[in-house]
Amino acid sequence: MIFQIGCDPMKKQTKKLLLMIIASFLLVILSFAVNFYIQLSGNPIEGRKEKRALLRLYEEKYGEDFKVTYTSYDYKRNEFSFTMHPESDPESSFRTTLYEAERNDAYGELRARRFLSDLVMEALGSDYDYLDYKINAFEEYDSPDLLEGDLNKRLAMNHYKIDFSWDVEKTDPVEIDRVFIDMVERIEEKLTFPVGGIVIRVGVFDGEDYHHNQVVLPN
Repeated sequence: MIFQIGCDPMKKQTKKLLLMIIASFLLVILSFAVNFYIQLSGNPIEGRKEKRALLRLYEEKYGEDFKVTYTSYDYKRNEFSFTMHPESDPESSFRTTLYEAERNDAYGELRARRFLSDLVMEALGSDYDYLDYKINAFEEYDSPDLLEGDLNKRLAMNHYKIDFSWDVEKTDPVEIDRVFIDMVERIEEKLTFPVGGIVIRVGVFDGEDYHHNQVVLPN
């Protein structure tokens, strides 16, 4: 007597169906994981596209190579941001987005702020080092020409603020205004070029209140 041993067609079909269900389930999980990653980290293809567009924009505008050193993604704003600098000047690092580049030249802003900071440091020299002061120069966000790349033209068109602060223990509180005006006069002597406007401010905390003063240049 001969016995034939084979697979039960019903069991084979059930096994095949089970494998299909498992594969579909794994595919759903993989799809969810990929979508979740893209939501948090951004679409890498879109990120590379924006990076290339941003590099091309700055390289064509300034006639030199730029390098992106860091890329991040803000899932709340749904946009990539890039930290970059000219190849020739790694210290001139700035952060921007492709959207921001349509309304503000972040590199042009950095150059203007750095120029003013250097001008202030040169004007004051070491005469006020005893104050151990802090300085912050920034460009007003509502300035009329935020896309200008030429340094001289940008300075001539836009508005800036230069803030000073120091510890009240470094000087007599009654001398704050006198010292501040002396500093402003030195800075004003260095402003031999057109500038849209500069507000120089000081804020010193005396332990109870802040002492504020400001001068608008050019007068």
